[in-house]
Amino acid sequence: MLSLAFAEMATLPVTAAPFAGAVIVAVAQFGLVLVAAAPDFWLEIFPLTILSGFGIALVVAPLTIAVMAEAADDEQGAASGINNVVARAATLVAVALLGRIAAMGYGPQGEGVPGFGLPSATPAHVAATGQAFAAMAGVAAICALASAIVSGLRIRRRPS
Repeated sequence: MLSLAFAEMATLPVTAAPFAGAVIVAVAQFGLVLVAAAPDFWLEIFPLTILSGFGIALVVAPLTIAVMAEAADDEQGAASGINNVVARAATLVAVALLGRIAAMGYGPQGEGVPGFGLPSATPAHVAATGQAFAAMAGVAAICALASAIVSGLRIRRRPS
């Protein structure tokens, strides 16, 4: 819904939307790191997730528009296909890496900690799951911050 509104920003000579979006995602993910240990879903996790989604909307639509604008009219189909393939491949890599990071953040099995991905309601398992979630959110925050830095360095200035 918001992506359509933010797509219009890509046509402006100066667009800070991807930069602002990446900063918003980084802030939201760092917030998730802070509340992961003992979260209240509706008061902490849900608002930060919505904030992260808002930031992603600021990034994706203008970025897609910018990529497509660089392709010649007769190459629009190929450009769209390549854009989609790159996005899907990046998603697959991110999910695989974050899954591994979560497993490492979960820590070793032990008393009351059956192992990552196995159901349990013991306090040790809940704490280990919070640690795994914090590890994933921390990596996502660092990646978003790196994206913001790169985007900030690439913002085009309006001609004087």
